[in-house]
This record gives sequence, structure tokens and C-alpha cells, in this order.
Amino acid sequence: MPRLENTALTPSRGAVADPAAVIELATGWAPRFTRCTESTLETLRARYASFTPDGVERDDVLALFDRAELPGEPSWIVLRRYQTGDYALPHRSRAELGGPAEQASWVVVCTLTESTVDGRTFWDGTRFVRVMDKAGYAVATDPKAWCWTSPVRGRTRFTVTLGGRDA
Repeated sequence: MPRLENTALTPSRGAVADPAAVIELATGWAPRFTRCTESTLETLRARYASFTPDGVERDDVLALFDRAELPGEPSWIVLRRYQTGDYALPHRSRAELGGPAEQASWVVVCTLTESTVDGRTFWDGTRFVRVMDKAGYAVATDPKAWCWTSPVRGRTRFTVTLGGRDA
């Protein structure tokens, strides 16, 4: 994957070798997903659940990725689950990583599910681009780029967001 420019949107079709296997892992961790409680726009609250794997769980998720498709070694990994009606309000891509993610120099969002009605909207440096869900499809964005997920209309949707720092 090419080095990310300040507001680049770089798609990659093979970052996740087996999206169904990642969903299977995430389903097994379902009780550990926490519902989002942040309020980002006045009284509006995002609706989704997330889980940050660590240790062996983190290794299990990373084993299902083609690491050559990532800009570097991930420092952060976050799984998100969106049920029908769930959404993420506009935010900077790095906000999905939580914690000290202001230090992230790259962010890649990988969709694990297929949908003809659901997707994600990203800023590509010139305009907002809607990317429909394709299992295994990854999009690298500038960590400061705006993005959001509109309310999910199809079945449960899963994503994995990875981020890291340049070496």
C-alpha cells in the first residue's frame, strides 16, 4: 500500500484474508463488546458496540490479515459491531482507535461484511466518498480525515479499524 498522503483515501481489496473468521472471533467475544456512550454532537449519541482485543486475541485477529497490505505494524486494533439502526456520527478516523490515538500516523478501516445498502463515508481530500461494504475490503485514510457510518439498514455489520505510527 502506498505511503498515505495527508488526506489520501487508499482502497485495498485483500487486507483481510478471511473476513468470516474475524466475524466468528468477534461473535465469540460478543459479551465483551461495549455500547458506545459518547455524545459527539450536542445531544446526539452514536450507536454501536466496540471491543479492543489484546494479547492472544489481538494476535488471533492480526493472523487473519495480509500484513503486506497495511502501512505498518498496528499499534491499535478495534472491532466494531453495528446492528440494524446503529450508526457512528461524524468523527476523525483516528477517534475510532481510542486512547492516545492522536499519535496515529495511519488508519485502515476494514469491512468484514457484504451489503448493497450499508457502507461508510470518508473524506478523500477533495470530497466525501461513500464506500459500500465489501467483505475484506480495506480503506486507508488520513487519521485526521472525517468519516461516519450512516444508520445500518441491512444485517449486523462488522468492521476492524487498525492504526499505527510511522517507524
